Amino acid sequence: MKKVLLLLLTIPFLSFAGEADLFKVDQKKVDSYMQDLESVEELVVQNETDYTTTFDLTPVAFDKVNLNTSSNFSLVYGDPPLGIPSFVWGLCCGFAGIGIVYFTTEDTDQTKLALYGCMTTTIVYVILYFVGAVAALGY
Repeated sequence: MKKVLLLLLTIPFLSFAGEADLFKVDQKKVDSYMQDLESVEELVVQNETDYTTTFDLTPVAFDKVNLNTSSNFSLVYGDPPLGIPSFVWGLCCGFAGIGIVYFTTEDTDQTKLALYGCMTTTIVYVILYFVGAVAALGY
């Protein structure tokens, strides 16, 4: 039975072995983006100013480059309470985290993320409970 438990615990990690191509880098895209960044850098150095002043003077030069002074986190995930992602609220605080997210953001997508975090914690605890019960019974 211990071999079965060991096998069940290692299967999820072995399933990622075939997905190695997810981490391939398109070097041509990287080089193109870096050339655009270098042109912006040269413009900033040439004007002897900072990034925001150069952007105010010549915004057209920044069209190809998506530079942003603020974090892109809020653009993708919304504005989470206290800067902590909603999933983490649900993961760490459970139902209280869901309540905090629901009442502070009033956003159903953020509340769903908190619910998914809470469900993740619950599933992990249930699995650990059953593994502990099986180990205690001595199978």
